[in-house]
Amino acid sequence: MRKSQRREGFTLIELVLSIGFIGSLLILISLIIIQVMGLYNKGLTLKEVNEVSRIVVRDMQQSVSSADAFRLQFVEDDQPVYAKTLQQAVSPGGNNSEVDYYSNDAGGRLCTGVYSYIWNTGGAIRATRSTVFGAGGATRYSTPGSTSAPSGGYPIQFVTRTATDGSAEQIPVRFIKKRDPAKEMCRLPAGDTATSTTHDSALGDEADYASVFGSGNNELVLYNFSIETPLKPTSEQRTDDITAISTFYYIKLTVGTQNGDENTQNGLISSNQVCKPPAQATQNEGEYCAVNKIEFVARTGRIGN
Repeated sequence: MRKSQRREGFTLIELVLSIGFIGSLLILISLIIIQVMGLYNKGLTLKEVNEVSRIVVRDMQQSVSSADAFRLQFVEDDQPVYAKTLQQAVSPGGNNSEVDYYSNDAGGRLCTGVYSYIWNTGGAIRATRSTVFGAGGATRYSTPGSTSAPSGGYPIQFVTRTATDGSAEQIPVRFIKKRDPAKEMCRLPAGDTATSTTHDSALGDEADYASVFGSGNNELVLYNFSIETPLKPTSEQRTDDITAISTFYYIKLTVGTQNGDENTQNGLISSNQVCKPPAQATQNEGEYCAVNKIEFVARTGRIGN
């Protein structure tokens, strides 16, 4: 007698349903992984910005605490005024009484008498990215639509770096500092004049400076910086002509990334300087965007003469 063999297996319908279920499961797992990785990357971005913010606050507080009181404003037409350029800082109002701070759309400097701080704004850094800096890329910058900036904008500040082939590269600075007890970064070099100096843009060798943001390969920038003191000048006298009390300085700055939407025109919501929500973001949906607004107080350790 011939024995019959019974073969068992999946029907076509069962096979289609199984493949559909496994495919749906894989898609769901992929979406979860993408979401988790997005949260992870966002967390790393926020962590980096927060860590750098703490470094900046600690650095500036220590520097100011070791300094004499320094002058932020000058008087012009009986009103206290902040300098916007190095030329105004070295000869404010034409009265040859230097100040130790200036700030504009492209960046600024603060000379405490211990360290001098130099920075370019995020907008200025962005403007240098189109081509090689100084070879077709922007060397001056002003906020789009600004009516108060000079023609062509304000100078973007750069340091010189030696490339591997021995040539000199001009690198726009982010936020750097230099030991500078004589406040030379806020003064004209010997032989220069306010109208002919390049000291407002060319800072020399990169090796002479340190990053205020600390070590690491971060791409953070300052979006703005401001400093003020309750000791407002009321005459042509310096604000450090006070010998009885220490001086408090109120410092405000915004530190942020520049790898995504915030690196484009209107990438940040300008009213409160935060990243765009995911629905409005176009480049990275906010995954690599983080902005930290910092306000702190720094006090001088002694009063100058």
